[in-house]
Amino acid sequence: MVISDKTHCRWENGDAGKLVKDLNRMLVGWANYFSMGLVRKGYRAVEKYPKAWLRQWLCRKHKQKGDGKARYPDRYLH
Repeated sequence: MVISDKTHCRWENGDAGKLVKDLNRMLVGWANYFSMGLVRKGYRAVEKYPKAWLRQWLCRKHKQKGDGKARYPDRYLH
């Protein structure tokens, strides 16, 4: 399952803690897969993508407008 599937609107009533746990497990897998060679740029891209999806999911779940960057900063997501 990919991030966009896990954060689809049909899961709005789901548990945010479980979603974060599942996303973290996926990211660890991606990090291990891409851990060869120069990886800093790849890690940033891999980290940025799920944060955006998680923010959108949280905004939909709590019926909030916007992209969620102000309401859900990085430190909140971790």
